[in-house]
Amino acid sequence: MKRRAYTSWTWPQLRDIQARRGDGESWDSICNQYGVTQYAIRQTLRRYGMGVGKLGPGDDRPNEAMVLEAIRLRNDCRTWSSIARVVSWPGTWQALRKACWRSARLRGGSVWCGRGVPA
Repeated sequence: MKRRAYTSWTWPQLRDIQARRGDGESWDSICNQYGVTQYAIRQTLRRYGMGVGKLGPGDDRPNEAMVLEAIRLRNDCRTWSSIARVVSWPGTWQALRKACWRSARLRGGSVWCGRGVPA
């Protein structure tokens, strides 16, 4: 089945998708039911403020504890590639670096790695 990148959504559909995702259902099964791409659903949920919240079971976003440990290791002057191996990061070390910088910016911390005094 060819998946569309866009569709019209009703509010009950969006609430249903959010609830199903929170219960741990995979993106693939949700996408198959509606015949759209995962990107289309995630963008729509984000647009209506429904894509942000606590991590639910089976959520594929990075584990915050993993990111915090990576920041601690980086501030101990380790390289990003070695940190990615130590914390078992599922993506690239570049993605880990971005996640650490984003987390530090949102929480008010810093990723400094020997460049001056840590905040």
